[in-house]
Amino acid sequence: METAPPTKNSVNLTQTPTQNQQQTAALIDPPIWDAYKAFFVKEPKFVCVGFFAVSILFLVYMILRTVASSDKLQSFLSRIKSFDLSKGRLETHPEKSTVETDEKGNVKPPGSKHTAPQEDALDGDQLYWLIKMEIAYEEPDECIIKVDEYYNKLKSCSGEISPKRIEASYLLSRYRCGDESALSTLKSKSGASSDAYHANFILARYYKSIEENVEALKFFDLCWKHSPDIEQKLNATLNLGKFLADTGKMKEGIKFLKEHISTFVAPKDNAKVWKALGDLYEKRKQIWQKHLCFEKALRLNPDDSRLRFSLAYSYGETPYGHALAAHHYKILRAQAPRMSIVSNNLSVIYHSTGLIFEHPVISAC
Repeated sequence: METAPPTKNSVNLTQTPTQNQQQTAALIDPPIWDAYKAFFVKEPKFVCVGFFAVSILFLVYMILRTVASSDKLQSFLSRIKSFDLSKGRLETHPEKSTVETDEKGNVKPPGSKHTAPQEDALDGDQLYWLIKMEIAYEEPDECIIKVDEYYNKLKSCSGEISPKRIEASYLLSRYRCGDESALSTLKSKSGASSDAYHANFILARYYKSIEENVEALKFFDLCWKHSPDIEQKLNATLNLGKFLADTGKMKEGIKFLKEHISTFVAPKDNAKVWKALGDLYEKRKQIWQKHLCFEKALRLNPDDSRLRFSLAYSYGETPYGHALAAHHYKILRAQAPRMSIVSNNLSVIYHSTGLIFEHPVISAC
């Protein structure tokens, strides 16, 4: 059987390898052909090595992609993502997933953000259903029906929330969903009596939220003047002092709190007023007055670790308060040895003052 003669652009596979190479070379530019001979003809092992390397890289890529998509790894990475090894800053908290640090490496005091209620909360959780009812007006459809549903859930729960508080919140929630008569009903339950405390409080909070400050002040004042017990009196005092400060009457707010500190004999209640007073001084940038108020509050309630941490951090931000910051961090470390953020901030204080020999990690060794 005769073989057809090769055309100009084809290679005859029946020829010897040398002949094929010569014919292929005639069809390829010389520089490209020289490279081809160097890497594939004379050194065929490069083909195997290259193919093997590409296969290994692809396999590693697929393994890493599979591992990276796992839930456990994602959870682990989210916990350590804020650890800065180069600066020696530990920004994680044993009880909280993430915290915030300043430029020095100090972990800042925790904020006052509240976690939204989870959908899988227990049916018997009073607070959960109260919050759901109060924010039901944000739901797009069947708002009033939702309010009634959550209200019935609340009534079936047992807990410490006053029924009058629940009813007042229910009426305001219905009003926010379009029931105009509900607000009139709520106002009829307010007034100058201790029985009207919860209606007064709900109305004060509502008018504050829509910035009708004259109405809000009226109901906050009614709450304070007609509190049914010392606990509600304390809450009304703190609320009224803060409201005055928030609405541009800072001096009146500070004066009001100072005048009524002696009303609360219980140490922890008294400490809360001192703490609130310190917060107002902080808003006025009167830092040393704030420090004095916080110190007084801690004398009355030395177990308030949140306040002590805030005070220690605040001292550390001043050029004169490093020793006092270290003092309070040491107390915190003794009260809660597992709080790594305390040791972190204490080490920053020691480093900034040159007291390396007292570094908490070194002293623990």
